[in-house]
Amino acid sequence: MGFAEGWRRWIRACVCQSSMFVLVNGSPTEEFSLGKGLRQGDPMSPFLFLIVAEGLSRLMNKVVESGSFHGYKVNNNLMFHTLFLRASSSFLHCGVDSIPFRFLGIPVGANPRRKATWLPIIDSMKKRLGVWNSLLLSIGGRVALINSVLSSLPLYFFSFLKASVCVLKEMMSIQRNILWGGGMDRSKICWVSWDSICQPKDKGGLGIKNLESFNDSLLCKWKWRCLNDLSASWFNLLHFRYGSFAANFLYGEGREGLKHASIWWRDMWKTGGAEEEGWFVNNISSILGDDNNIAF
Repeated sequence: MGFAEGWRRWIRACVCQSSMFVLVNGSPTEEFSLGKGLRQGDPMSPFLFLIVAEGLSRLMNKVVESGSFHGYKVNNNLMFHTLFLRASSSFLHCGVDSIPFRFLGIPVGANPRRKATWLPIIDSMKKRLGVWNSLLLSIGGRVALINSVLSSLPLYFFSFLKASVCVLKEMMSIQRNILWGGGMDRSKICWVSWDSICQPKDKGGLGIKNLESFNDSLLCKWKWRCLNDLSASWFNLLHFRYGSFAANFLYGEGREGLKHASIWWRDMWKTGGAEEEGWFVNNISSILGDDNNIAF
């Protein structure tokens, strides 16, 4: 799939060379190696699943192109009735779910603007805050914990959902409490503005990720994939639903159809667009191709 050798070694080390120990009556046992798999709750787990699913999808496309396998095409006008779904689920020994539901940890169909959608992430961050005793850590240790743990917990949600202002404020409040030595029941004075702390180290900051910018960057990666990943299994579906990606993201077309679009598409369309000074368009360039994605 085109991954560099160094990146593959890192993933192999995470999956095959990690170790752990078990607490027995509060005392740790000797460490033992894990043959395969990731620890429960590892943010990398859903991404590895998607990578494997993408590889399987490409293999299936190859055998279809070679004529070794023929898929079953469903009629485009087929309507799934509730009775049909129940009969199918009974035959396949599975259940029928309703929207919203969770798939690979993502609440599919949930409204990302509601705080309830983000409660699992916020609760997880608060649990980490309650376990750690930040008073026993140096300022460097707190920064390392914030960047390596607290900033990575919402990574998977940030890759698909646009966080609301109140959610971002609560997450940043948890980060501030860790940094300045506070806890769940107490808070300390913040001597430096959070915007200054999130600046790179060469500009006088501590290099802590700005969660809002982090969220916007991950959403704009979908824009980049829509413009470049033409062979992805979802490409034709989104192209059929929303039209030319170049027209939407580069030339600002498609605004009239946003009221009928999904929340995910509206958030992605607006991120880095004209309402945010067009920073996405201003930092990419177009190459003249076969005129399929050029709007005149």
